[in-house]
Amino acid sequence: MQRLFFRHHSISLSAWLFVLGAALFATGALADPPTRVARMAYSEGPVSFSPAGDDQWVGAIVNRPLITGDRLWVDSGARAEIALDNGAFWLGAGTSATIANLDDRTTQIQLTQGAVDLRVRQLQPGGVFETRRILHSSSRVLATIASTSTRKT
Repeated sequence: MQRLFFRHHSISLSAWLFVLGAALFATGALADPPTRVARMAYSEGPVSFSPAGDDQWVGAIVNRPLITGDRLWVDSGARAEIALDNGAFWLGAGTSATIANLDDRTTQIQLTQGAVDLRVRQLQPGGVFETRRILHSSSRVLATIASTSTRKT
């Protein structure tokens, strides 16, 4: 009787572990890390950083890797440089930027406020480097002010 009790519970435990593993896999917890990242190459003055999926802001640290969804705020009187494998962009004072997409072929930077200068050294075939400035009001997008896109075919 005791042997049957342990066998029944070991099957239940195995089933729960399988379900837990499947749930972790489905939510992306075991997904591969990004193959391409940007990095905060330089900052002068107060620059803040909020990681993807988080609402907390912290002081940005030079050489910190940046991925899709990360947000940056460059305070007045400050500036920041973000380096990529094929170029760089510079954020001026009073700039709010989000890395909207960063993968093997695409770089998209979204500005909600401020100014950005960019330099693209090389663009692979099929690659895209895009900046987009949009206006927000009460969390609604009002308009796309400007969109700059570079695509190599």
